[in-house]
Amino acid sequence: MKQYFVDRVEEGRFVVCEAEDGSRVVFEKSAVLGEVQEGDCLVETDGVLTVDGKATRRRRERLITLQRKLFGK
Repeated sequence: MKQYFVDRVEEGRFVVCEAEDGSRVVFEKSAVLGEVQEGDCLVETDGVLTVDGKATRRRRERLITLQRKLFGK
């Protein structure tokens, strides 16, 4: 199982991601099962890409906590 983090969606057709090793990967949006948006965590299992809602929520919560620590809000 591989994990990717969605950086952005370009032209409504391409999903630009960061892989766990820091490399950039681009997928066709149609290759992802379900709706995908910036900040989502994707998992690839047996060649199938899906949005991992639980991992996405955890990651967003960590980022919000970090922002609050950095900016004092």
